[in-house]
Amino acid sequence: MKVDEIIANRGKARTFRAAKAILDKDIYEFPSSANTQPGDQLPCSSHDASSGFISDKTELSDKVTYRDALKYFLYGAMIYMALHEWGRAIHFLEIVLTAPSRNNTSQMQIEAYKKWVLANLLAHGEVDCNLDLVLQVLDAYRRFSIVKLGSTYAALLLPQVSQRTSPTPDDYVETAEYITLMINKGQLNATLDSRSRSSEPQSWVLRFATSSSTSPPILSEQQRYEEMVRQAATSSALAEHIRATDRKFMLSKEYSEWMKRLKNDADSSGNGGDAIMLPGQHPFDDEDIMGDG
Repeated sequence: MKVDEIIANRGKARTFRAAKAILDKDIYEFPSSANTQPGDQLPCSSHDASSGFISDKTELSDKVTYRDALKYFLYGAMIYMALHEWGRAIHFLEIVLTAPSRNNTSQMQIEAYKKWVLANLLAHGEVDCNLDLVLQVLDAYRRFSIVKLGSTYAALLLPQVSQRTSPTPDDYVETAEYITLMINKGQLNATLDSRSRSSEPQSWVLRFATSSSTSPPILSEQQRYEEMVRQAATSSALAEHIRATDRKFMLSKEYSEWMKRLKNDADSSGNGGDAIMLPGQHPFDDEDIMGDG
């Protein structure tokens, strides 16, 4: 009987201890799909690693898939949890969580994450302080997976996007809500064409912009409003700064002297009255600032 079969039948046979004897032996390599050693070395020859002779080619092992590996560590973690060996259980679950994935997060990884949280609670009375980071990483991976689709496809049906990126591939409504939120936040340069909101989500289409590098991001009405408010606040602050600068200048010695000279020039020319400074005029515009005075 295979190890994973022993583990899978733990509920019936309650063979926790029997499985534990195998689980306690650390795995450093999984059987390869072919003999990777050069030449036709015999299994009894000297090998640097067990994967050199334990393979489906030598018939010393069946073919081990990516899913088989995840199942081994997930079920193994469940047995360790049943035996209250929390450290070992958490280690196995983290192997599942950090396993590389070609597309979206697998259902087994989601299940492993739930158990990882519970195992930490039971072992330490609290969840690891990196929990928020883990959640953010998982969410970021999903976001980037959706954005990355735009480099390959011009448009995709919502079910196709969901199957490729969602942890719950059959929940099209949740995928639509997630994509809409990304668009509203400016994280995705695309539109979700639902034809009419009365239509079924299966018929909705996600249309990507031609090029995210050349096309401006699509802003929601709220984002446009916030941008206008921000620009208005900037303009207001700049105007106030100019007024403050003008006030400081009008109290300066240079300004007082210039006003006196301008008044004297007006009196000598017979125009009289107060001097007027035109908009944009600077009190020293008519002086040669490079002169000796």
